Amino acid sequence: MADAGLVWTAVGTVGTVASLGFAWVQVRTQRAGAAAPEPEAERGAADIFGMSVAVPTGALPVEVRGRDAVLGELKRWAARPGSAGAAGAAGAVVVLAGMGGQGKTTLATALAGHRAARGKPVWWVSAADRSSLAAGLVTVARRLGASRADLEAIAYGAGDAPDRLWALLERAPAGWLLVLDNADEPGVLAGVAAPGDGTGWLRPSKRGLTVVTSRDADPGTWGRHAVVRNVGALGEDDAALVLLDLAPRAGSVEGARALARRLGCLALALRLAGGYLNSGGARWRTFDEYRHALDDGDGLGRLDGGGDPRTVVMRTWEISLDGLERDGFPLARTLLRLLSCFAPATPIPYGLLDPPLVPASERDVERALDGLARFGLIECRDRGIAVHPLVADTNRAHLDGAERARVAGAAADLVAAAVRRLSLDRPGDWPAHHALGPHLHAVFGSVADALDRARLAALAGSAREVSEVLRMTAAAEAGSGSAWPRCPTWTDAAPARWRCGTSWAA
Repeated sequence: MADAGLVWTAVGTVGTVASLGFAWVQVRTQRAGAAAPEPEAERGAADIFGMSVAVPTGALPVEVRGRDAVLGELKRWAARPGSAGAAGAAGAVVVLAGMGGQGKTTLATALAGHRAARGKPVWWVSAADRSSLAAGLVTVARRLGASRADLEAIAYGAGDAPDRLWALLERAPAGWLLVLDNADEPGVLAGVAAPGDGTGWLRPSKRGLTVVTSRDADPGTWGRHAVVRNVGALGEDDAALVLLDLAPRAGSVEGARALARRLGCLALALRLAGGYLNSGGARWRTFDEYRHALDDGDGLGRLDGGGDPRTVVMRTWEISLDGLERDGFPLARTLLRLLSCFAPATPIPYGLLDPPLVPASERDVERALDGLARFGLIECRDRGIAVHPLVADTNRAHLDGAERARVAGAAADLVAAAVRRLSLDRPGDWPAHHALGPHLHAVFGSVADALDRARLAALAGSAREVSEVLRMTAAAEAGSGSAWPRCPTWTDAAPARWRCGTSWAA
């Protein structure tokens, strides 16, 4: 993880005072022969530096696909900020949340461009770290006519700095929009205690709308004034259109739809794949060729947008895992690697995570699942845990050497043990056999090369049993015309607190 840390240092550093969380403050030095510094009272506000708050509309696609409903809702709230509140009385903060790469920033940019085109004040501030936030808010405050004392308080993070900024915002012309982008560490926005407690940088207003983009989808993080909107994957038709917009000569609508499905309809992956296919030196030139390359594993390395880890699919979720590790969820990365060995986008039965076989306590597993769901890396459904296809692909790609053998062995042991707990002679167990079938197949297909002979033999025996259940199920249905019975064992086995709700699905 050293590489990820170095990347974060390079991306997050704004100045030499970044570690202190301050905006840039000009340091004046007196050289030999230079005029003496002017008295403090005579200095202007210009020597407190800020950062551009212009909206990055140049990064917008020609057309934002598949977001009409949520974008329409945002536009209505921006036009009448008070209507966004739970009771319509105090306004609200809107949090666009979800897994990295879903297009949260694109959605916020489209809204900001819409408001700016109507002549409304719009400020775009990076909330990735304290220094970027302070520098951006200094610029916002300066444009609102702040005094030097206000600017210094905001730049240096004084205790009353949020009060000073919000006093300015409440006097600003109505209809403004403040976007706080990439707030993946919500503590950056906190006041006395928490980001949503009303004492920090996030406050509701009927004069303007504050929109936050973040990977943290937990409503508890953002407080009662926040409206959290999960930004999920695009629908297949819209995702196919995104590919056709970017690479119109790369194939048919059907080919685009098949590639979009393989990419999990993830906005970032679609953009990177489409950009690659439209480039002059592309090794694969059609949607079908690119899809086959992904199946072979070669295409994953092409989902690379340059040096920024937020635009590289192969690394984008490692950022979230790093954050979870810092927040006290050390099992999250290992558990996600383990879940990625099973079938993606297919519910992994909760009962599969048998505590005696998972190398951690039930409480640690529970906390890790909560953390992964909070950042949208898994989806906890009624029937089990689902992992986005590209999340699974990239996590398996990170497995190597001893770690690969250890995680693959754990996945094989879990699925084989789950089948052993079932019986061919109990029709009530057959639904559980069906639920395990895709995961048996996935372990064989993804990590079989890392398994020893004993585990391969155990998996083969489990696969034969599941195949026999499929045969008997087909015979029973043909004879009775009715479906096989529901088995509660796997859908109800997990504690209710494991049923977290973050979704990457549209």
